[in-house]
Amino acid sequence: MNLPTETTAQITRITDILTAFCPSVRSILLHGSICLGGYVHHQSDIDLIVVTDAPMNRQQRIALADALLPLHEQPCPIELSVVAKKDAKTLPVLCQFHFSSHWAARYASHDETNPLLNEPFPDDDLPSYFRLIRQRGIVLFGEAPDRILADVTDEQFFSAVSDGCEEWAFDDYGLFDSNILTFARVLSFACTHRILTKVQGAKWAMQCFPQFENLLSRAVAAYESASHGEYSKDELEAYRAFMVAEIQKGLR
Repeated sequence: MNLPTETTAQITRITDILTAFCPSVRSILLHGSICLGGYVHHQSDIDLIVVTDAPMNRQQRIALADALLPLHEQPCPIELSVVAKKDAKTLPVLCQFHFSSHWAARYASHDETNPLLNEPFPDDDLPSYFRLIRQRGIVLFGEAPDRILADVTDEQFFSAVSDGCEEWAFDDYGLFDSNILTFARVLSFACTHRILTKVQGAKWAMQCFPQFENLLSRAVAAYESASHGEYSKDELEAYRAFMVAEIQKGLR
C-alpha cells in the first residue's frame, strides 16, 4: 500500500484495537478505494471487514465503539463491520457490529436507543464488500478471504449495490458530490463487471456518456478536494434520470 505515513499508522492502530476488543478474531480484511488504487487523502474511508469466532454482546459493542472513536477521521473516516464466522459464508449476512461516520455521533453520545448496540442485524451491503475483498482485498490479520467469506456472484454484487437506485438522492448522508459519482460507479459494474472506485467509475462514464463529462469532471474535482461543486437542478435531474434508467437495465 502506497499510503501517507499517518494513514498507515491509523490502520495499524485500528488493527491493534480490533484484535484486543473483538472476540476471537479470525481475519481483519481491508477493502474499498485503498485496495483499488483510488485512495484520496482525508476523503477515502478505511474500509474493513472483521471476522470473529464468536458473536458480540452489547457491552463488547460499546467498548469497541469507544475505542475506535479517538481514531475516527484521524485522518481517515473509519467504516467497518464485524461478522461472526458462522455467518460469513451465507447470504444474507448478519452483522455483529458496524461503525461509520453516519453512526459515530450516536456512539460518541452513548445513545441508549442506538439500534446497532443490541443485537446482530442483516446488512445488505456486506455481500458487495465480500466480493471486493475476494477480488482485491488486503489481509491485515488472519485467514485469507476465500477461506472465510461467501463467494458473491456478479448478480448478487450488482443487486447489493444497485437496489433502490430509483430512490437515491444526491443529498443522502450529506455526501452530495460523492453520491453523483456513485451512480457512475454502479453503472460501470453493470457494463464492465469490474469493481471500480467512484472516481474510476466517473472517468469510465465520461468516456461512455460525453453528455455528462462536464458534470462528472466537476464532481470528481469537488470530491477529491473535499469541497462542494456547483450544479444546476436541470443537469442533475437529467443525469439522475439517465443513470437510473441505465442501471435498471441490469448487467450487460
